[in-house]
Amino acid sequence: MTAVAFKDACHSFAQVAAPYLHIMDEHHYEEALELIESFLEEAEDSQDDPLNGVIELLSRAIESYENKVPELAAFEQRAMAQPSE
Repeated sequence: MTAVAFKDACHSFAQVAAPYLHIMDEHHYEEALELIESFLEEAEDSQDDPLNGVIELLSRAIESYENKVPELAAFEQRAMAQPSE
């Protein structure tokens, strides 16, 4: 793959992935959760698997959205306050 082809692929990815990398609504949040679950099942347990980079991007987007939604942020705080067994 040439640098130009890679750049074009990145632009295409960015356009398609934008609603999932910058989650703004519950619909895309739910879809992002489904996507990450699917990718976790498909990804190999290896740092070389490119899906792991996508999983990391989705994880950050999901966490960012959850921190912005008061109900989800409150749930996270209550969950973290629970003693571990």
